[in-house]
Amino acid sequence: MKSVIVEIKDGFAAVLSDNGCIEKIKDNNYSIGQVIDLERGKVKKSKKLAIMASTAATFVMLCGAGVWASTSPYSYVSLDVNPSIEFTLNRFDRVLSVEAVNPDGEEILKKVSLDEIKYEKVDKALTEAINAIYEEGYFKDDVEGDVEGGLVIATYGQEEEESEELAEEIKENIILPTEETDETNETPIDDNIENDEYAENEENAEGISVEVTSVGLQRVQKARELGVTPGKLNLVQKLQASAENPEDFNMEEWLDKPVKEIMKATKENKKALKASAKSDVEEENIEEATDITTDDAITETSTSEEQTADNERMDKKNDKNDKKDKKDKKDNKDKVGKINNANKKNDNANKKNDNANQKSNNNAAKGNGNKNKK
Repeated sequence: MKSVIVEIKDGFAAVLSDNGCIEKIKDNNYSIGQVIDLERGKVKKSKKLAIMASTAATFVMLCGAGVWASTSPYSYVSLDVNPSIEFTLNRFDRVLSVEAVNPDGEEILKKVSLDEIKYEKVDKALTEAINAIYEEGYFKDDVEGDVEGGLVIATYGQEEEESEELAEEIKENIILPTEETDETNETPIDDNIENDEYAENEENAEGISVEVTSVGLQRVQKARELGVTPGKLNLVQKLQASAENPEDFNMEEWLDKPVKEIMKATKENKKALKASAKSDVEEENIEEATDITTDDAITETSTSEEQTADNERMDKKNDKNDKKDKKDKKDNKDKVGKINNANKKNDNANKKNDNANQKSNNNAAKGNGNKNKK
């Protein structure tokens, strides 16, 4: 008989059975929300609990809340390799249902019975599903037969913070299969990943690239419209962002491809972008060096031309000054010649005047001498 643990107190647990009755059993390290199979003979009915269930409103509300929390969908986890499946969880991160999202997922669910994983913790259910996918050869390389592939696990729900915490919990507790034993590895995925950076693609020791992340409700809605899981849509959108021409990217084509191909293409795109960025930086440095050399040459040429122009202007100015000096000298010489001529004329005039005066004086003296003789 299936029963849900709705309350634990003082070494006992209250369980809600399929028939709607609340019964009291000894606590065996149960957890609230856990579903257990009870043998009818081992169940001890509690009159006190029965009375409280029928008469005490507070207890009814408590049990009702416990049942609601245990049986109501609260969050979701998707798993993608090429098979894509989605788990519906209650508030206690236990599986309520599982659904195939593509034909490969339907084949996997034929091997993973819901009866086996219902009300199990999601990390255990994921481990069971991944092991079934491994056994079907989805992680095997087509040529060499080696373990090689990728898987994406995405969590989502109403509370973003809780989805992130669930992703971390899954990352810490999920167990991957190993090639040597064809059984699940005893080492959690978190220890197999070289770099424990959240929501990053990393490759474990067996060559399986793993991404565990949480996604928002907007991406969940878009994934529903496209008929894929939010985890795979998130992965393909990363590939689109890494493409050289994102606007020409064929989303529908890549949504049909296995996770390992998407991861490989994304990795190659990122390498190409890094190489291109490095080349651009080197080319930019060369251009800057060329620009500097060109600028220097232009500056030197400009300086030389300016100097030549200045020299020409100076030569013209000097020529003009020389001509002016020559003209001034000639003008001065002419002026001096004119002055000298004028002085000569004055001197000659003065001499004539002196001679005339001397002659006049001589004549006067001679006349006075003659008078005295008489």
